[in-house]
Amino acid sequence: MRYVKCLYVEVGSRLTLNKIYEVFDYFIDNDTSYVEIIDNTGDKAIYSVEKNWFEDATAEIRDKKLNELGI
Repeated sequence: MRYVKCLYVEVGSRLTLNKIYEVFDYFIDNDTSYVEIIDNTGDKAIYSVEKNWFEDATAEIRDKKLNELGI
C-alpha cells in the first residue's frame, strides 16, 4: 500500500475527508493494520486501517498518472 484515501474524519481530526495520503510505513501489530502518513499538520502519525478510516488508493494514483501521460 503506497497511498491511502481518508474515508472518515472526526471533529478536530488532523485528516481531510477523501484526501489521498502517501504511506511511509505499513505494518501489522497484534492483528491490526496500521499506516504511517503525514497528516494535515505536517506531522508523521500512525492510524489504524482496521477502523475503516482509509482505503488503498494506489491504483487510483496510478490511473491518474497514466491518464496525465495519455496512456
